[in-house]
Amino acid sequence: MNSFLKILIIIFSLLLFYSCGSEKPEVEKKEITAYKNVWYRQASVDLGYRILMVSPDSGVAISRGRGDVEGKVYVYHSGKWNTAHSFPYSDYPQINFYDDKLWVVNHLTHNGFFKPILTEIGKEKKQIPLPKIMWDATDYVMWQNLSILPDGTAWMAGQQGNIIYYNGNIWEEIKSPVDKNKLADLISGDINDIYMIDSSSGWAVGKDGIILRYKNGSWKKHSSPTDKNLQRIVMIGEDKGWIAGFGGTVLEYEKEGWIKSSIVSPVSFYSVKAVDENHVWVCGANSSLYFFDGKKWTEDKNAEYLEESFVDLSVVKDSSGYLIWLIGSRGIYTNSQALGFSFTENTEQSLIRPVGRSGLFIQNSDEKNPNLIVFNEEAPPLHYKNNGRGVFNEIAIESGIINSPNSAGAAVSSDFNNDGYLDFIHIFDNRKYKFFLGTNDSKFIDFTGRSNLRLDSIDAYSLTSLSAIDFNNDGNVDLYFSNDGRSDMLFKNDGAGHFQNVFDQTSLPVESSKSFGTCFSDFNNDGLIDILYPYQVPNDGKLLALYLNDGNFNFSLRGDESFNASPGKSLSTTVAVAEDFNNDGWIDIFVHHQKEAPWLLLNEGGRKFKNVSKSFGFNELIFHPEPVNGTVATSDVNNDGWIDLFISSKLYLNEHGVKFKEISQHAGINFTGNPTFADIDDDGDNDLFIGGSANPQVNKGAILYRNNLTNSNFIKVSVEGVYSNRFAEGARINLYSLKNSDTLFVQTKIIGAGNAPMLNNGVSGFIFGIEEGIEHQLEVIFPTGEIKKIENIKAGEKYFVRETNSLETAVVLTYKSLIRTFLLADKTVETIRFLIFVFLTAVLIYIGRKARSGRFVNRWYFAAGLFFVYAAVVNYTILSTGVFVYLLPFVYVIVIGGAGIYAAQTIIKKHDAEIISHYKIEKLLGKGGMGKVYFASDVNTKQKVALKVLMPELLQDEENKFRFSNEGRLLSSFNHPNIVKVFELGESSEGGYIAMEYMPNGTLKDYLSKTFPLSLEETKRISLQICSGLEEIHSKGIVHRDMKTGNIMLDEKNDIRIMDFGLSKSPLVSTMTALGTVLGTLGYVAPEQVTNLMVDRRSDIFSMGVILYEICTNLLPFKGENEIALIHSIFNTKPQLPSSINNNLPAMFDNIIMKCLSKNPDERFQSASELGENIYLLQI
Repeated sequence: MNSFLKILIIIFSLLLFYSCGSEKPEVEKKEITAYKNVWYRQASVDLGYRILMVSPDSGVAISRGRGDVEGKVYVYHSGKWNTAHSFPYSDYPQINFYDDKLWVVNHLTHNGFFKPILTEIGKEKKQIPLPKIMWDATDYVMWQNLSILPDGTAWMAGQQGNIIYYNGNIWEEIKSPVDKNKLADLISGDINDIYMIDSSSGWAVGKDGIILRYKNGSWKKHSSPTDKNLQRIVMIGEDKGWIAGFGGTVLEYEKEGWIKSSIVSPVSFYSVKAVDENHVWVCGANSSLYFFDGKKWTEDKNAEYLEESFVDLSVVKDSSGYLIWLIGSRGIYTNSQALGFSFTENTEQSLIRPVGRSGLFIQNSDEKNPNLIVFNEEAPPLHYKNNGRGVFNEIAIESGIINSPNSAGAAVSSDFNNDGYLDFIHIFDNRKYKFFLGTNDSKFIDFTGRSNLRLDSIDAYSLTSLSAIDFNNDGNVDLYFSNDGRSDMLFKNDGAGHFQNVFDQTSLPVESSKSFGTCFSDFNNDGLIDILYPYQVPNDGKLLALYLNDGNFNFSLRGDESFNASPGKSLSTTVAVAEDFNNDGWIDIFVHHQKEAPWLLLNEGGRKFKNVSKSFGFNELIFHPEPVNGTVATSDVNNDGWIDLFISSKLYLNEHGVKFKEISQHAGINFTGNPTFADIDDDGDNDLFIGGSANPQVNKGAILYRNNLTNSNFIKVSVEGVYSNRFAEGARINLYSLKNSDTLFVQTKIIGAGNAPMLNNGVSGFIFGIEEGIEHQLEVIFPTGEIKKIENIKAGEKYFVRETNSLETAVVLTYKSLIRTFLLADKTVETIRFLIFVFLTAVLIYIGRKARSGRFVNRWYFAAGLFFVYAAVVNYTILSTGVFVYLLPFVYVIVIGGAGIYAAQTIIKKHDAEIISHYKIEKLLGKGGMGKVYFASDVNTKQKVALKVLMPELLQDEENKFRFSNEGRLLSSFNHPNIVKVFELGESSEGGYIAMEYMPNGTLKDYLSKTFPLSLEETKRISLQICSGLEEIHSKGIVHRDMKTGNIMLDEKNDIRIMDFGLSKSPLVSTMTALGTVLGTLGYVAPEQVTNLMVDRRSDIFSMGVILYEICTNLLPFKGENEIALIHSIFNTKPQLPSSINNNLPAMFDNIIMKCLSKNPDERFQSASELGENIYLLQI
């Protein structure tokens, strides 16, 4: 029963704890596997066409433009592509360096009959005349390539096989082997590329597989293995080269001829570049990029994610390897990682729609990757579930968020009811808002009506914001609503998602000046979250107002000179964020303005703030086309341990807390909007989502950038509160960098604080950069004041920190879960349900008693267990509604209670079967015609006994019952060394039982089967002991009547004990209930026992003769094929002499044994003592 009780308690506990969240160790480490992909867009272009890089920091590119969009020449310097020249849209624009100048060829496509223009760009721009060569009577020939040699000469080739040559002074037409007069039509014979090895050698390729060779001053046709259009050619000296063309064509030159390369691809290739014969690249349509290592071609799968048509490429070698630039229809792309990181547009590859004003990342503690909610201007939010590796599926309908307001509005995510799942609040105005409680599998329950969330008047089109902060550190996340010039709202949370507006009870400004959103953080390191108001227009000369949290929703205004603004000057302040930008452990402030350069205010030890904007590089206005409260986001994008800034469209890199450097184009970012960071693919670097706007001056739609950080010097930290709120919002994470036990600097993160008002991410993991060569220590300070520290932090690992140990966590979370259920419960409904539960429990107890399970249902733990089940189901379904939900606790109680009664009934029945009186059955030792013998133990004294249980029918006869009762008292009085000690005789439902001394060495019959033949000494010893025991039995006036080797036991010293005496007085038929048993017993009985006449102690002497015969020969003296034959043998057969069977047996044994076996009782030994004396006198 104890085991059954334990099982029930475990089941009930698991049911209850399940609703409290999953268990994790207090501090957990996991290795991070980094994922690398280095391709990213470095610049956007309209129909890019040619690119030429001369070094990792220098290069040029040209685009065609489209329609009214001009074509442009781009110059790359210091990580940026800048426009150097523009021209009307042009087909086949060309670019190349001529000495220290730049030559640009464009064609007047729309209004100039495709006339080619060659512009030289140096200190001045000038046009160089080109010969007039016509395509037809109206239009000019367009030149499709430009090759310039070091000696100052140049070549161009183009449509209809035309070739021109520049001798250093003028361009002149050169005879071409392509005869225009023999072309099939006007669009045939085009030469697409020309490559000059030197002034005396070169190649050209074109349509329909044309290959031309320049040698000895003239151009001639060369044999070609294809009729595909050939686009570009590259040569490595005279003996090695490659051609790229349509239909997956790549030709390789060797041994004076062109052959098809082994590349297998259906796409069209547009360009080819080679550094040497072991480093060759071709690019083309469908983001195709292939590399040849001298043996085989390999596709670069990473380039597929760019989803481009690559028209040209350029390769530069430096100390880090081969840097590649690709130009396509939409942009310039590179694998160059000069910064050690870059951002690649990944919107389409992540299956995210390119729409949305802003994005909110949410990640429950049991989720590996963050999910994404995207807010739209005039539509419900989009909800994306991250399936791993940064690939998303839309689930807004399944999750329930589709019912949210059709506007961006204000939103926040936090665990408001402390159940371990992030909740979601979305507000458009005081009439249109939703409060969703999170559940498992990224689903939400609409809790708006039950939340008591009542909003004051809100302007639907103002810039409001929501923030989730535990202001009083009671373990419940409160809610702050910034109302853009109207009275703000501060809602106190009771831990179940019920809110009460307590703003009027605080000392916060009731009618604040217009502000786009409030900023929150712990500015004085006291463990309480403070409030910072950035005013759009100065309020009493103050641009910022800082209210320090004194606890229990009391706040005090703190002034600071750095908060002052110039009198009468409006800076149109939009956003303030709070982070530790200089790693001194104190939270600093960054403020963005629309009419002045940003402010960076460093916190000097909690005493005051210092404006260091200019010295930190913020000297210029950063204007955002649309004044919103989400234009700034912070993150350590390169994992160097210093917090960086993204502002509007610009990424600023924090250079070790002394200066910020703008590196947007370096990193591949070219989108304006509202940013938010999160590690979408769990590779240890923060990726970037930027929401756009409907404002035509701002990027429309939205974009997702994946971070391509190349280093792995980082850790991920996840924190779980227990006494604090579950996601530990307000907790401080400090990562100390130490050298010789001295602190060099400290990275500080306040969980859930410091973000831009528009977006407050709910993610469970935080990334910290780790500097190599120094020691690091992690410290987490929870809002309760609990401090957890981890020494010897190692890069590339995940650290999970919980506020308390697992056992305490389980207890506290269970308590919080029950309190939450109590607060959420409808008191009337739950009272009725509880009364029904009490009634059902009483019914189950009644049924259990009737089912003979009273020993179970009458115990306290039965009712307690049912209450645990009832409470667990109520707790788990408290947020659900419907008739079935209300009935579900009763279904569980009935099913589990009924199952418990059934199980108890089975267990009790089995338990009773294993207990006879106060003896617990251990195992079966043997069975016979009269019953079974068990090895058992006294449950009271723990004494081991042999328990013989007699068949119940033996006691049904009144005479047997009388004899059993009377003789039992006599047998219990025996105390002889050769008689089994009988401890107790009794009756139970199983029948009569005898508890006797346990003999571990079994029966004499077993002993003979194992050790026969016995020595004569052993034979004599055992025989004398049997006689001695039998003599004691006879002295009490008892005839054994069932003497046999199976009823003689051996103790641990092989001394014998006689058992089962005086119990076979029932008629013969009562002993013939089992064939095997009767044969064995019948073989030992005297003739008078068969007829049941004149049975006395001499009958036992006859049985003793059989036993002695068996000891000496290992055989029985009387045999028969069945009972009748055996009886006949007993009456009529004289047994064979034992000595004739056992040659070692002296003849004197024959006399003793045969006398015992005499048919006439008078001719036998008349007593056991007489028999024993004769055995004793035997000379051996």
